[in-house]
Amino acid sequence: MNGGGMGKRRSKEMKGSEMMRMRVVLINVTKLTLLALVMALFGQQSLAKDVDVNDIHGLVGTKIEPEKAATPGKVPGMKYVDSGMFAKDLTTGESLSVHVGFIREVPVFSLVQTSADSTRLILDIEILPTQELEWKLKGDKVVYVSGYRFSMNCREHKNKRNKNGAASWVLGLVKPEIGKKDCSHFSSRVLKAWRVDKKDKNVNSVLPDNLQCEYLSMDSCY
Repeated sequence: MNGGGMGKRRSKEMKGSEMMRMRVVLINVTKLTLLALVMALFGQQSLAKDVDVNDIHGLVGTKIEPEKAATPGKVPGMKYVDSGMFAKDLTTGESLSVHVGFIREVPVFSLVQTSADSTRLILDIEILPTQELEWKLKGDKVVYVSGYRFSMNCREHKNKRNKNGAASWVLGLVKPEIGKKDCSHFSSRVLKAWRVDKKDKNVNSVLPDNLQCEYLSMDSCY
């Protein structure tokens, strides 16, 4: 009887040990997945194809030291489409900028704070709708097709001025008005829009219904 009891205890101990090892492996895999994302952003390796795109949001809060920057002000490892600076604090030397492009095949834009010593902090990341964009990633090249363009200058509909002032910055995905594909203008054909809050330093979705976003082209029809 005692031998049988000891055998059961050993069996339970072995099962407990196996479960513990499985938990350790799972934790390590999770850490490695996040590490792969960070290393991809730093340009040290490609983002794994089987990584859930939602994990990209885990990069928010990542600090990028100046020595990791091949080009000052840019996010290493991102395939760039566009970028723009929102505001620079003349007192602290800090600035906010938006960076549009790909982390591997995933189209995103990121909100980045750059300090006076060029250290960058990723404040927010938004994943863009791949099928709706006018730019796609084919191999290592960005190609342009018919679709929505990323605009860094949106305003309330029918207002001649952007009333957002210095407190916020409205971004959007826009198509040209019918017949105005070849000239710059403000278009109301806005698919999605986001507001960058300077004070809170984050990005929030806003309804595009009452917005116009600037569509840039070679000629002007303002």
